[in-house]
Amino acid sequence: MRSSLSTAGRRASVLAAAALVSLTTAACGPADLQVGTAGAAGQAASSQAATDRPLAIGDAATAPSAAVPTPALTSAAPAPTTPAQTQPQAPVAQPTESQVEAVDEQQAAVPAEAAPGAPQAAAPAAPGRWSRDSSSGRSAGTSAAAPAPVAGAAAAPAAAGTSTGGSGGTFTDQARRSFTAGNGQAGNYLLYAAGVDPTKPVGLVVYVDGTGEYGVDNPTASYALGGSSGLVATSRARNMITLAVESPNQSCECWHTGDTSAYADFLAGLIENQLGKYPVSELWLSGFSSGAQEITRFLVPRHPELMRLGGGWVVFGGGGPPADGGSAVTAARMAGVRGHWFTGTADTSVPLTASWGAQAGERFYAGRGVVTSSEYPAGVGHALDGRLGRTVGQLIDAS
Repeated sequence: MRSSLSTAGRRASVLAAAALVSLTTAACGPADLQVGTAGAAGQAASSQAATDRPLAIGDAATAPSAAVPTPALTSAAPAPTTPAQTQPQAPVAQPTESQVEAVDEQQAAVPAEAAPGAPQAAAPAAPGRWSRDSSSGRSAGTSAAAPAPVAGAAAAPAAAGTSTGGSGGTFTDQARRSFTAGNGQAGNYLLYAAGVDPTKPVGLVVYVDGTGEYGVDNPTASYALGGSSGLVATSRARNMITLAVESPNQSCECWHTGDTSAYADFLAGLIENQLGKYPVSELWLSGFSSGAQEITRFLVPRHPELMRLGGGWVVFGGGGPPADGGSAVTAARMAGVRGHWFTGTADTSVPLTASWGAQAGERFYAGRGVVTSSEYPAGVGHALDGRLGRTVGQLIDAS
């Protein structure tokens, strides 16, 4: 199902490494918000702030609206490609963790969504990708030869059914806690493990929110985590733990500005910490807007070893190509990984066709062995609107 890197894919990779585009939005403040340059995979974060390039991104959370169409993905991902040569991946530095007795949970104001611009046509599906037509609602895809593995890449993804073998974690819902990574970055997280059966395969679903972190600050709201179709319920129904993480950058409650390399290391350290506590056999990442950019532009490019268990990601309102060029993202590392992008054609905060937007991100990862799929509905703006849990659940079921 994976495609060879096409001319368009190579062009998108070059564009992704070029200077990022400034875009003023009401939700994130001035147009000169900065994106730090991500370093090489697995490196410790620098003590100094990364060199920044301008990128403005709006993450206006809005109240949930009526139900929206959900993806109808029916094709399972192909068997993982075995790399020609492997070598062990260096682990993330062991962090420390402490329980927060009391956390000031001031509810973030919910800014109004930026006015939608003129709809733009979604790009046609490329070989090796699944795409959902915004008019028919059907998914379609064509297969292509998988890219050749890169010699000397990191170890191949674990075989199906393999677990981290982690132990010591309690299968309960846990109150907001604080985590400090080995690089000194600290942030809070919520963990939902009640009802998960450790005698069966256990999955881990990670969520990182958009600017303002409305979904994480309001975990019982149906906007993202709460409710019968929220991420916690849909993950639990699939015997998966939910880990919702707040950014260390609480000045904007966002992931895409400041020392982005250090934030990615923090998030990778927290995920590895949980993999060591629970017998996880499948990892899924999910994010909205700033959180979507964190996953595909910073976290996965800097820490591709996180995808060794397979699984994949689902990103909404963003999900561009790697900010560092993505040299560490290889077909061998991405074997068996799935990725799904949801961005409306009227999204003016993270425009669908921007060089740092969803289409460019999907093209890049499709060219690196990820089995990609997408929904680019006409007229939809920059809003999560309660679709998180349903969409993540359906992609997991289709994988």
